[in-house]
Amino acid sequence: MGDENSRVVRPYLILVMELYPRGCVIRNRYAKPAGSYPDPQAILNLILDEILDPMADNPQNRPMQVAFVDSNLTDALRPVLKTLEIETTSLSRADGVSEFLQAFSQRIVEKENAAISDSSNHPGLLSVPLVTASLVHRVMTACLNMQERQPWKIIPENVGLFCYYSGERVVVTVLGSAGRSQGFAVTRSPRAAKHKYRKAMGLDLTDYGPTMRMLCGSCGTEPEAGSNSHRCAGCRSIFYCNENCQSRDWTAMHWNECDKLKRGDLDFVSRACWALRELVVLFMEESAVPFDDLDALEKYNWPTGEPPQSHLIPFVNITNLGFEPRIERPTPEELTMIRCIADGISEL
Repeated sequence: MGDENSRVVRPYLILVMELYPRGCVIRNRYAKPAGSYPDPQAILNLILDEILDPMADNPQNRPMQVAFVDSNLTDALRPVLKTLEIETTSLSRADGVSEFLQAFSQRIVEKENAAISDSSNHPGLLSVPLVTASLVHRVMTACLNMQERQPWKIIPENVGLFCYYSGERVVVTVLGSAGRSQGFAVTRSPRAAKHKYRKAMGLDLTDYGPTMRMLCGSCGTEPEAGSNSHRCAGCRSIFYCNENCQSRDWTAMHWNECDKLKRGDLDFVSRACWALRELVVLFMEESAVPFDDLDALEKYNWPTGEPPQSHLIPFVNITNLGFEPRIERPTPEELTMIRCIADGISEL
């Protein structure tokens, strides 16, 4: 939804609920300005409007008690509501609020008063096993410190930085010097970093050959560590989980491509035989952040930067040769790598 400056924001919706006896939402209102957390005065105005001029068929009624889910609002409004002989207290979020918000959001989208971005429904950072809120907080703090130093002003995008993490060498590309998205990308080899840059610049890609992880040529899965794997003895280019997968793939298509791959004709293959896992960190507008991350940001008080590119979005871009890329969220090890790289860039 757009605010008064035509900036796309995620608006706050103030709800008034009758907890007993009906247990339902009886009034709602957008906070103003859109995208800003409502102040105590806005909450008080909505409460008084409902008391003096109830919506629908609700009778006029002065409640004996008003409960808030934000204890700061409870403390701020307790004195004025006490003069009206209304008690105040703090409660956890009532049952049914999430379902109401989901249905309400869908209605305003259908009326074209708001829109949902492609990234909104992506899984949040905390959806990855063993990723904790404290780890994400440390990562965001390190990356925002890096953002304040604006390394893209001195490091062009066509320069690859060799970084060593846990005994492994990776190539880091600082993004932002070309005037587009700010952040950095991590690849496993110089050739992969070169390919990314040349593709972004619209240059020739004939020297393509980045380091990739092998996937089964038949079922497209990645092998578990220590598992018995098979590779075609003819072309030595296609990997298989087991003999059954190899037999099925030979019958289906590999009989026709084996000799071509043996001669090095990789352009002939257009299926998920190789996968490139690229770690990307971008600073984006709020509208690009998945809903789950926005909820966690409020819950755990994760830091943000200055608008417009105020929100940190770490993700993993997985490219399968010949297939559409897919997006995943980083593992705990990858998040730790992000934090270390951000600290290192900040020292440049």
